[in-house]
Amino acid sequence: MDTDSRSHQNLCKNLLASDMDTCDVKYVIEHANSKYNYTISYQKAWQALKRARKNVYGTWESSYQFLPKYMGALQRYNPGTIVEWRHKDRVDGVFTLGYVFWAYRPCIDAFKHCRKIFVVDGTHIYTKYRHKLLIANTLDANQKIILMAYAIVDDESYRSWH
Repeated sequence: MDTDSRSHQNLCKNLLASDMDTCDVKYVIEHANSKYNYTISYQKAWQALKRARKNVYGTWESSYQFLPKYMGALQRYNPGTIVEWRHKDRVDGVFTLGYVFWAYRPCIDAFKHCRKIFVVDGTHIYTKYRHKLLIANTLDANQKIILMAYAIVDDESYRSWH
């Protein structure tokens, strides 16, 4: 059966997003081709994939609204866990993340048995807001890596570290 290479106007990103189960643009194109017998453009597949992610995970803004509840649960179910965060200035009435830092109590207690040196490693979180994930770790007496503290920062600057 031949597939029509034109993009059907009713194959909107909402319809395509409603039955996706993967995060690959190529799959979305193949899926639309096999299910609807139309080849969609890369742009339409990408938009459908973005919509599917939004349907499953919500928006970045809505996820940020859950952060205080999540960090509160960390502290409640891990007594002694330290959490600190700072919001940036309000933009259009919505708070944006400046940074969030957390360290679990067992890791804090384990530090007295560790080498007195930290290694801080960071990686970029490729999202809408371009945050960085920082992890401080050290070695214990058995030469095992202990993850001591975590932070998500908006940029790697003096202000984020102090």
